[in-house]
Amino acid sequence: MKPRQLPWKRLLLVLVGLCLIGIGLLPWLIGDTSAFGDRITKKLESWSGAEVTLIGPVELHYFPRLSITSGIKIRNPKSSTLPSELTCDKARISLSLPHLILGHLVIQTINLETPDITYAQASEPKPNGWHRAEAGLIKLLGRRPFQVLRMTDATVRFESPTATSRIEALTLKLDLGDGSAHTDGYGSFVWKGERVRFTYATGLDAETIRTAASTSPSPINVTVESTPFSATLDGVSQFDHGFSMEGNMSASISDLRDFLRWVDLADLDGPGLENISISGPFRFSEGTLIFEDGRYAIDGNTASGLLALSLARPRPRVEATLAFDTLSLDPYLGPAEDAVATAGEEIAAAPDESPAEGRKASSEPAAVEPARPIFDWPLVKLADADLRFSANTISARDLRFSGGAFTIGAQDAR
Repeated sequence: MKPRQLPWKRLLLVLVGLCLIGIGLLPWLIGDTSAFGDRITKKLESWSGAEVTLIGPVELHYFPRLSITSGIKIRNPKSSTLPSELTCDKARISLSLPHLILGHLVIQTINLETPDITYAQASEPKPNGWHRAEAGLIKLLGRRPFQVLRMTDATVRFESPTATSRIEALTLKLDLGDGSAHTDGYGSFVWKGERVRFTYATGLDAETIRTAASTSPSPINVTVESTPFSATLDGVSQFDHGFSMEGNMSASISDLRDFLRWVDLADLDGPGLENISISGPFRFSEGTLIFEDGRYAIDGNTASGLLALSLARPRPRVEATLAFDTLSLDPYLGPAEDAVATAGEEIAAAPDESPAEGRKASSEPAAVEPARPIFDWPLVKLADADLRFSANTISARDLRFSGGAFTIGAQDAR
């Protein structure tokens, strides 16, 4: 061995010795580990207002990072934003070692494998539901006792007195930050056989979320991808007497009737309402989404103008003032009917009929199948509406009209 190699060998042995000493002193430095389970449950109970129980043995791991593994059950939260019950047989909770050495318990990551989550919905919706949900979510995110939440293959059930639906194969990662001005997340789930993928990123820092107040906008980007529905949002968000956003958005729905059926809002039949797309600058505030100068397409027709959708009212409301260059009504009309036989037309009598009987039959109109309605009036049960349309040209089959306008209104399901 060369003499110049000896110092490096000695330095390596010293480092290995220090690591072994550190590992030996680690339990003494972090204190009593038997109370970790109680300290974690109290921290989660203080945040959620729910009953938190660790199920089964609590195992402590020092590597690759300090963490505990156990089953966990959370039930009866005070906030309706949280699930009514969450059960997970395998949960891993990672802790911050530097904070533990200083005597503080800080949760870094909560990792839940195949959790079962239940939301029990009340029979009657509470008033101001949107504002209550927004305030509850802001409060929970602002006081969260962890930095990262991961779920793998979760099942989420939504139970009501009349029906039960569920999200399957939910996998997500939400990085809520450690005080830095950036949070993001991504994931996917399956809803009624359709996979939905989503991502989000925002510059809202933990202090802004906690206080629900900011003096400057923060960037935000959201994408949602699925076969029935997709959307991309790129803009800024701000907390100023509530959460608000503005920027540019594009969204598309392949078939509105299929989409309403997919999200359990309505089961409607009829023609049209396909290939819908919306794009343009938008604003969102107090549960109302507004496109002031959007571009729209539906059933091959294109338009521009204002569109507003409000979810904060007792009933959802849709308002639109749209201008079409050419508006074709063909997608909303049923198949052409045969002409109705009128009085005075001759119908040939059968061999066993007299000419008089044939003439009598010709005086009665032929039975025809009722035409389909142009619009599905059951839609008014879902939302109030004030829709104003105008077009330079309106066409219906072989008919063309030079310019026109019409209004559709609905209030309280009428």
